[in-house]
Amino acid sequence: MNKQTTIFILNFLFVFAIYAQNKEDNNKKFDSIYFLTATNLAGKDIQRAFEVSDSLFRTSTSELQRVKSLMLFSSLHQQKGEPEQAIIKASEAEKIAEKYKLYEWQARISGFLSTQYRNIGITETGRVYLEKGLKASKKIQNQTQKNLYLGMVNQEIALYNLAEKEFEKAQKAAKITDKYFQKLPTDPQKDYFLGTNYQLLGSIHLSKKEYDTSLEYYKKALQVLEGVMEDNITLSGFIYRGMGGAYFAMKDYAVAKKYLSKADTIATTSDNINLKQEVYNSFAEFYKQTDNYDKYIFYREKYIESKNQYEENQKKTINKLVKSLQLDNNRMSKMSLNLKIGIGILAVLATGSIVFYNQKKKKDNKKLKMVIENLTQEIKVKESLIGKNKIQTENNNQDNIPKKTISISEKKEKEIMAGLREFEQNNEYLENDISMSVLAGKLKTNTIYVSHILNNRYNKDFNTYINELRIRYIVRKLKENKNYRRYKISYLAEESGFSSHSKFSAVFKFVTGFSPSAFLSYLDKEIPE
Repeated sequence: MNKQTTIFILNFLFVFAIYAQNKEDNNKKFDSIYFLTATNLAGKDIQRAFEVSDSLFRTSTSELQRVKSLMLFSSLHQQKGEPEQAIIKASEAEKIAEKYKLYEWQARISGFLSTQYRNIGITETGRVYLEKGLKASKKIQNQTQKNLYLGMVNQEIALYNLAEKEFEKAQKAAKITDKYFQKLPTDPQKDYFLGTNYQLLGSIHLSKKEYDTSLEYYKKALQVLEGVMEDNITLSGFIYRGMGGAYFAMKDYAVAKKYLSKADTIATTSDNINLKQEVYNSFAEFYKQTDNYDKYIFYREKYIESKNQYEENQKKTINKLVKSLQLDNNRMSKMSLNLKIGIGILAVLATGSIVFYNQKKKKDNKKLKMVIENLTQEIKVKESLIGKNKIQTENNNQDNIPKKTISISEKKEKEIMAGLREFEQNNEYLENDISMSVLAGKLKTNTIYVSHILNNRYNKDFNTYINELRIRYIVRKLKENKNYRRYKISYLAEESGFSSHSKFSAVFKFVTGFSPSAFLSYLDKEIPE
């Protein structure tokens, strides 16, 4: 997590359940059950919500009801952190809506699918569905329904911008959303839509560090939602989490804990994996800041567990979608770097675990002692070489070194080198979404220049450069801060910017020649707490 790619997953989640139904419709009972299942039951007992959804589908008397039932299924799968099933059910609903020319639902389903693909990182496909939904919306005759969809599509645009940290654009799109939602007929369902958008605006201002404004929108969201849905429903959990985060940033720890506790209560009883991640991560940071290390470790482990579960679901979804939806190579090449890494980690996870297990089994106590001694010596050697390389690099900045393949001006090269030193000093290599293009952006240059500097000045490619920085960072932490020696390997991996336990262990061994557990054992014996 994104990592403040704050995931706002409720957008479009209940959209399909709570839009005002035609009061003259003779299917009011269906719509009433449908509405209550989506807005209340789903947040309290998701298994029961699935059962009700199945019953609604089996008793559907029209194609419209079948579409609604499928979309209710889809939203429940999304809430449970099962994007693959959410996409499959929505795609089934899409086929029915297209066949029977249900333009309103074509637009809504396209919006929902856009959200799903955005959430799993396939933004290109997500934007395709966004455009598809816009085209369908032009065929909607009812102006109220058109206002609803145009509001939703702008809300989705705001979410794309928020994920890309384009905060001003996100705020502008959310404001446009508000104008469309304000035009809806006055009823509880209008309040729900407004509440989701106020929550989004609160998140945008929180990301902009405008904490007072953020709190105003969160409180406004709670106000309009009062009476629409119960206080312990998932959306309330996201709002309380946001309020806790704002008060925490303002160092009002007592009030921050109050709201985070409310959010934690909802997250604990909810099956919403995204809410769990946000709440557990926020509480971990809270207890870290307030020096309660026992609870910090507790919530950090819960966060990592929920994150791993979400990422595992993501990887499975991507692999299956690549096959079932037959994504072409061009589309695949444009997937986010994090997703490519995510797919690759599946192989690393399997091989890394086997290697680690076999090594651990073979080593006896005598050999472990030799490993520790060698490790200590290896680290000293590496630190010495790093020091020399740093001096050499600084001296070389003033030398006229021939370039292998490209020409960079001396001024530009110095700027890049200075930027890299600042990048290292600020520990920005710990960001889990760091990539060559992101680093180039930070240095205000291009990837070709960065690659050239790393190859010619550091004698490393990008991955080796980042991995060595991360391993040296965590080694220093383990040696200097005894609290770190109490953490599990999964936390150390997370702390140093790695996406998984196995990836961290494999890189640690590659860089140092030894496993993290061997180094921890050495510290326990040689530098006791």
